[in-house]
Amino acid sequence: MEDRDDLLVKCHQDAIKKRLEAENLLIEQKSGYKKFSDTQDQHLSLAQELRQIAGKLLKISPEADECPLCHTQFKIGDLSKHMTIDVDKNVEALGQALLSEMKAQEDAVRNTAAVESIMTWLMNYCEKVGLAQNITVREALSAVEKAKGTLAKADTQFKTLSSDLISLEAQGLTVEMVVEISTRLRDFGYPLDEFTQETAERLRTMIKQNMASLSQTLDEDNKNIHKLQKKITSTLSPVATVTKDIINELSQLKERLSTTERLSKKLSKFSASFPWLDKRPLAELVIEAESVRQLAAELQTALDREKQANVSFADSVKRKELLEKKISKLNQRQNKMHEAFIVLKDLQNNHSLESAMKSALQQNRASIEEIFSHIHSPAEFEGIGSDWTSLIRKDGTESKLSQISTGQRAAFALSIFLSQNAQLGKQAPPVILIDDPIAHVDDLNSLSFLDYLRELVLMHDRQIYFATASDKIASLFERKFDFLGEEDFRRIDLSREYHPEKTNQISKNNRP
Repeated sequence: MEDRDDLLVKCHQDAIKKRLEAENLLIEQKSGYKKFSDTQDQHLSLAQELRQIAGKLLKISPEADECPLCHTQFKIGDLSKHMTIDVDKNVEALGQALLSEMKAQEDAVRNTAAVESIMTWLMNYCEKVGLAQNITVREALSAVEKAKGTLAKADTQFKTLSSDLISLEAQGLTVEMVVEISTRLRDFGYPLDEFTQETAERLRTMIKQNMASLSQTLDEDNKNIHKLQKKITSTLSPVATVTKDIINELSQLKERLSTTERLSKKLSKFSASFPWLDKRPLAELVIEAESVRQLAAELQTALDREKQANVSFADSVKRKELLEKKISKLNQRQNKMHEAFIVLKDLQNNHSLESAMKSALQQNRASIEEIFSHIHSPAEFEGIGSDWTSLIRKDGTESKLSQISTGQRAAFALSIFLSQNAQLGKQAPPVILIDDPIAHVDDLNSLSFLDYLRELVLMHDRQIYFATASDKIASLFERKFDFLGEEDFRRIDLSREYHPEKTNQISKNNRP
């Protein structure tokens, strides 16, 4: 420990300085020991290499007991033992000495750090308690010991107070109640300096004595007050009755004045619109005010009706505009429908579908009869009858379509279709789409129809799409057209079931 008679500041600075010096010395010792360890490792490595070299030389040397380095002669077998003897005892001793010094220096660093910590704590303590820092260490320690004594005394008092508080709380008296009682006693001039039994008992005795003297004084004052009250009552009794009546009248006048002022403020808002003489009676004002109120109510009712009428009128105007727009649109639609009706009426009267059909068929009559004679056999008919619902037989008689066979009607319908297709020319693609046209035609006429189709392909450059559900007709069609080759003829097998990998499988090359 530093000299206790030295100044605390100087001791603190010396402790910091010694701690820094001890730490620097410890760092130097650790660095020296590290260098020693590195040197020792290098020494051991070199010694091992030297032993290996010496061993190799002994193996090739004829003198097995002579040192190959210093040529010292050893007894038989002693040279190899001497080579394995630990030659590092001095080095080990030096290392242990360095470790001991480093350990001692670490203890010294801890001691100086502890002294510095103590001095720092004393400095902080002096600063907190307001002591001058130019005091000695002895004075600072004395102040600390004194503070310890004060703290011990306070702790004892605290324990005593805690015990008293526990006892009071057991009797139903809490800390808050004690503080409140102490405050009230201080306000009454009886301060409770200490919360001890003796102080409380002394204060209670003082209060009892003061209460006795005050009680006597209070009795005397009460007697005097009673006498004075009797004198005042006998003196002021007549005056009190008159005063009470005056007070009642004043109260009524104040109320009437207040009411008048409120009414005057309200009437001042209407004075410009309804001038009123100040000398006229208030009753007339009330009557006229009631009349004005009724007129105002009637005016408000009329205004409400006018407002409602304006709203209804505005809605009616909007409704009218909306209906006019709808009427305009409906009139346009009506005009268009009327024009369409006139056109349809003209078509019905002058350009009927029946007449147009008759005209078209009449133009193609020769072509239809020629095609019919090619695709139908035997040749029972010479041509079309007087109308398009009959055919002329060889004997000159006419037969209705309902009187001939299904196959004959089918051949007649195909003749009309092929004739119409032939009239298209270049106005439409050269394509014929036929879906199972000869389902009700016999085999002979089926072959005749297929022959005619082949003639169309060859002579008129038509592309035919022929669909059929009959394998027999499909085979006949394929035989009739397979001469075209793979470039111009194909067969497409269709299926009702969906197979992505087999959909529309083509058995022959598609025609471009």
